Amino acid sequence: MRRIYALAFVAVVLAAPMLAAAPYDEMDYGPFISHTFILPNGNVTLRGIAVRLNAPIDGEKATPGAKGKPAVDPAKGGVIFDTELLRYSGWWNGGFITWSGVVFNGNHGANPGPAGTVRVATNVTAGVANDPAKLIDPRSYPHGPMPREQGRYKGLYRSDKGIIFAYSVGDTQVLDMPSVAVHDKMRVFGRVLNVAPSKSPITILLFDTPD
Repeated sequence: MRRIYALAFVAVVLAAPMLAAAPYDEMDYGPFISHTFILPNGNVTLRGIAVRLNAPIDGEKATPGAKGKPAVDPAKGGVIFDTELLRYSGWWNGGFITWSGVVFNGNHGANPGPAGTVRVATNVTAGVANDPAKLIDPRSYPHGPMPREQGRYKGLYRSDKGIIFAYSVGDTQVLDMPSVAVHDKMRVFGRVLNVAPSKSPITILLFDTPD
């Protein structure tokens, strides 16, 4: 009996690493995932939602990744929405996210980020305001929602067209759907905005240029 128990224990120990090797490879996280995301140049999104995007172009092919790295697929990409600052932190293609972090691959202190090349991004600043001069981070501490009178995240909807973010700018309700499409063999990132009637103009940040 002792011998049988010892063999069973060894079998379980040997099998454990295989079961925990790469859970994100088999897990279906759906069309979006919420997490803290790290983008290049110190662009941190504490409460972000990454949305999968896919826009294949005829003739393009995925290329195998280096050892231990995922394949680079130009058709696949994503966008991250910052639910605190109501901005799109970045758009990219070449893969989805890096799956780095304790809940994914066990790495403590790490967070995922874009797996591909970021094409368009915004600085860590407010993405909406009633006054263009107020497109700055209005918070005393760099975390938590903005003042309600400037903007507030309401949630998201799933549709057959994509993921739709709902938020307010002052008293104005906004529905905002990110997308990517192919035109003349070029990927074009887009947003479909549904803005309710407003008593005053509102400003929505699209992206920041490198300079």
